Amino acid sequence: MKKKMALIVSLMLVCTLVLAACSKENGGGAANNGNGANAGGTAAEGNANTGSGDAAAAPVKISIFAQQNPETDFTTNSFTKEAEKQFNIQFEWQTIPYDGAAEKRQISLASGDYPDLYMLIPWVDRFSQTDLLRFAQQGVVLPLNDLIDKYAPNIKAAMDKYPFYKAMNTAPDGNIYGLSQLIECYHCSFPNKMWLNTKWLDKLGLEMPTTSEEFKAVLKAFKTQDPNGNGKADEVPLSGANGESGEHIIPYFMNGFIYDDDRTYLLLDNDKVDIAANKPEWKEGLAFVKSMYDEGLIDPGAFTQNGEAYKKIGDNAEIQILG
Repeated sequence: MKKKMALIVSLMLVCTLVLAACSKENGGGAANNGNGANAGGTAAEGNANTGSGDAAAAPVKISIFAQQNPETDFTTNSFTKEAEKQFNIQFEWQTIPYDGAAEKRQISLASGDYPDLYMLIPWVDRFSQTDLLRFAQQGVVLPLNDLIDKYAPNIKAAMDKYPFYKAMNTAPDGNIYGLSQLIECYHCSFPNKMWLNTKWLDKLGLEMPTTSEEFKAVLKAFKTQDPNGNGKADEVPLSGANGESGEHIIPYFMNGFIYDDDRTYLLLDNDKVDIAANKPEWKEGLAFVKSMYDEGLIDPGAFTQNGEAYKKIGDNAEIQILG
C-alpha cells in the first residue's frame, strides 16, 4: 500500500510542475513560466527534506482540478488524509461534477488561473497529446522529463520496467507533459462484450452460440418462442446504446469478420497502417448486422439511444424482456 501511495503521490508532486503558471506566490499567468517552475521545484525539494525532523515545516500546498461524484469527498477521504500526513502536503481541491467536465476544464484553462495539477479521467476529459503539445508551445505546461529523473524514482522505475508506459506518455517531440495511469484494465482493453440471457437459453433448450449464425439463430428463438413465458411477443432479442464504449452492437459482430477497435478503424499490416472500413470483410459484417435488423432481431433504438434508455429495457418492471 505504501509503495502504491508513494508512486501516486510522486506523480502528484511531479505534476505540480506540469502547469508552469500555477504558483500563486508568483502572480500566476503564463508569463511567469520560469519563476513558477523554479518555485514549484524548490517547494517539492523542500518537502522531500521534511522527513529529517523539521516538524515546523509548513505543508506544501497543491491545488488540484478534478471530477468528483456525489458519493465522494476528496477533502475528507482517507487516502487524501493519509497522503497529506505521509508527505506533508495540503491538497486544495477544485472539484466539478462529471457532467460537462470537458467544458469546465476548458473554462479553467481559459481563465489563466491554473491549478497546480489537472487530475483528469481518460474517458471524460483527458488532455490529448495534441492538446499538450499546443499548451507547451503556449507556455502553459512544462516538460516533466528532468523532474521525473530528479523527484520521482518510483515513476522512473515504472517506466524502466514497463517501456510501453513511457512510450504512451511521451509526446511526438520527445517530452513528457502529463502522466497517465499504469493499469491493466481488462474491461477497458476489451470493452465490446456481449451479455446473453442464459435463463432464456436454458428454458428454450439452446446452447451458447459460438458462431455468428448460431447467435442469429438464438436471437430468432428469443423473438419467436416466448422465453419469458407471458404469452406475449414482447421480447427484445438484442439491444444496445450509442454510448462511449462497450454498448455498441456493431463492433461485437464485426470482429467476427474483421478487426474493429470501435474508435479509429485502423489496422496494422506488416508495419503498414491500413483501414478496416474499406475491406470486403467490413461490408460482409455490416450486411450481417443489417440482416438481423431487417428480421427484427435488433432493437431499432440500439444505434441511437443513450445508456439510460438502454437500461430501462433491461430493468423492465413487469417482466424480463431483454435477451
